[in-house]
Amino acid sequence: MSNATEIIFVEDRKEGRMSRRVEMVCKKITKGQNAVAIADLLEEDESAIQKIVSISGYVCA
Repeated sequence: MSNATEIIFVEDRKEGRMSRRVEMVCKKITKGQNAVAIADLLEEDESAIQKIVSISGYVCA
């Protein structure tokens, strides 16, 4: 695999993980959970979850 192909592959995987994380956070928000509870449940950094929560009105449909 060429270096450029590896970089694209890695970036696609990162984007997929982020998309999945946002999707999970949106589901938890609709169930009434706050950023602290979601971060604890998903074992993620609270500040990262708070960023998703702060834009949830735009990304959670």
